[in-house]
Amino acid sequence: MVADPRFMPREGRTDDPHSSLSLVERDRRWNATRAEMDKRGIDCLYIVGRGNNENGNTRWLDNGDYTERYLIFPRKGNPIILWALPIWERWYTQNSWEGCEFRANYHSPSIAAAQAMSDLGYCKGKIGIVGLIGEGMNPEGSIPYMTFQNLKAQLPDASFCDASDLLMRLRIFKSDEELRMIEKASELANIEFDALIRHARPGIRESELAAEVVYASLKAGNELGRDHWFIMCSGKTGYPVNRRPTDKILRSGELIMTGNYTRFGGYWAHPHYAISLGKLDEEYRPMREAVYEATQLALSLLKPGTPWEEIDRRIDEPILSRGYYHEITQIHCVGLDGIEPPTTCLVRGDVPAKRFPLKGSLADNEEYRRFRGSGAGIMQDLIVQPGMAVALEIKAVKDDRIFIEFGPQVIVTEQGARVMNPMALDVVEL
Repeated sequence: MVADPRFMPREGRTDDPHSSLSLVERDRRWNATRAEMDKRGIDCLYIVGRGNNENGNTRWLDNGDYTERYLIFPRKGNPIILWALPIWERWYTQNSWEGCEFRANYHSPSIAAAQAMSDLGYCKGKIGIVGLIGEGMNPEGSIPYMTFQNLKAQLPDASFCDASDLLMRLRIFKSDEELRMIEKASELANIEFDALIRHARPGIRESELAAEVVYASLKAGNELGRDHWFIMCSGKTGYPVNRRPTDKILRSGELIMTGNYTRFGGYWAHPHYAISLGKLDEEYRPMREAVYEATQLALSLLKPGTPWEEIDRRIDEPILSRGYYHEITQIHCVGLDGIEPPTTCLVRGDVPAKRFPLKGSLADNEEYRRFRGSGAGIMQDLIVQPGMAVALEIKAVKDDRIFIEFGPQVIVTEQGARVMNPMALDVVEL
């Protein structure tokens, strides 16, 4: 990585940016988690870190810079990382916080977890599953069905509850150390934008432009790997939004829209930029006005004391009042996962009739109702507070054909929204 005095690793730790997170930060997280476990009478957490936007729960507690795994987090005793084979132990423990242990699960996480919980003295305890009932864009959770069923069979005297919201409620509000990581990730996104406007011109291919953009941020410390995304859409055939750069040749007058998913120390930034090669096409101008108005509205609402429900209810007014719609959430939080709760509504507006809403609801499932209980979801009672890291991706779509989208990364402070990517506040005309 490029040397940065804000992110010098602690003595004895590997030379990675995540190593700069202090033991004070570790203790803050572990103590807060155990305090919430005490309130709920939970003896042990079984945390599932699997799939897209689901690894953050494990990393928040073990600080490990690696892929999918399970984590046992007891009320008393050391956390235990569960993954694959014993050969991984050295790597996993070296890249985690001091105090984390490792056990191979031999691809049987339920059996390994049950044995670990029994060794910790919790075979008859109350086990909270983080990943059983989800929030936001993943309401069905992330634990495999057979893993959960076999865990219950292995621990017949234990009781089980959903604890997914326990960690998410703690993770929503970032510490100063976490915000430094997010600031750095946002700086890397700005570096990508600078490269974008240097190289964007008629005649270049999307793939060539993407290579210049990613090259610039990787040199500056952006984390390389399967987690780094860069999306680009150009021309009037770009909808839907999230597609990869192609060999399409850019032409004068076209609109380029990018999603810059940069990451540092595990923490994401998530700005969207819109660049016009020349004067903005007339068809896009009323769409730009709608998105600009909605973006400014969002920034005014992202201040301490605003109920999240109000943001969710009002954010789409400028979009819908002009006859546009969207099918991806407009605002969401961000941190160790690229998309974190809370989120605003996924779909709003008069979408084309060819798409039909699903019939039925998770609430029709008796087991879902039992595990969810009567508790309110994260988004239902949340009040905006300082320390929230929020990604804006405000968009308006027309006729399933064209769209316009932009939006910066924002950190909520006592004074309101602090914008990390000012060039993502509007369309930039080159």
